[in-house]
Amino acid sequence: MEDKKRAWLYCRVANPGGVINALEFQERQLQEYCAKNNIDIIGVTKYQGSGLQISDALRNTVLPKAEQGEIDILLCTRTDRIGRNTEQVFDFIKKINELGVSVCDMHGEFDCFMKYWQSIEDNGFEQSMDEDQGMTMQ
Repeated sequence: MEDKKRAWLYCRVANPGGVINALEFQERQLQEYCAKNNIDIIGVTKYQGSGLQISDALRNTVLPKAEQGEIDILLCTRTDRIGRNTEQVFDFIKKINELGVSVCDMHGEFDCFMKYWQSIEDNGFEQSMDEDQGMTMQ
């Protein structure tokens, strides 16, 4: 029998209007996702802020848990909840991946996001990313 995965939930909203309801809604969605997927919830971080920088709240809660081997997954409703500065998000995710923690969202978008940025890191910005979809960074 496979061990249950251990998740830290991260909820973030940018707009202070209706923050409590929006944060609670995200948390409830993540809790339901964990229940359906047999994932233990180790903790939750809820943050109100723009997402232009990776929040100290995220760094100060998730990194120590990752370093101590207490979590397997950082789970958010969407990848952009982690932040909107793509380079910072990629660096943060790489760091916690190196600690054995996966970053997941509820919609399966994360795998595409990481493959895209790993390809950029490996090939440079001028490399065509996905010719079938016409995505090119030049």
